[in-house]
Amino acid sequence: MTASLLHPEADLAPVAAPISTTHDRGVCRIQFEQRVLDQVHIPLIRDELADVIEHTDQADIVLDLEHLEYVPSTVLGVIVAGQTKMLQKGGRLLIANTSPYLRNLFGITKLERIFEMYPTAEDAILASNARAAVRCTPAARRTW
Repeated sequence: MTASLLHPEADLAPVAAPISTTHDRGVCRIQFEQRVLDQVHIPLIRDELADVIEHTDQADIVLDLEHLEYVPSTVLGVIVAGQTKMLQKGGRLLIANTSPYLRNLFGITKLERIFEMYPTAEDAILASNARAAVRCTPAARRTW
């Protein structure tokens, strides 16, 4: 391990990814575990999100922002890039559990236009499952 220049006695431990991934009723759910993200987290989030998108067979991914209170603008860029990849695969990133600050940020940046936003992860999962059910009805199959 490399010692810090400001604190030569401190060992720099690897930074854990601030997100966790679970599967709930056929939907991949990514939950942000920290209140505040900073620049050191961006490569971890980008890599984890890209990996989940690449390897998931679910049409939708729920980004659960319940614990998150602040994000740098570069994290928003990572989330937008993830949405672009999901749309190319025929899926979507669904945003859930945003704080008032994050709802305002999504509004100011007009990101609410490209994301479906839900008050809870449960609402997002139900919406995803409802969409999946419509895709699988006989009438929907005839339009494919």
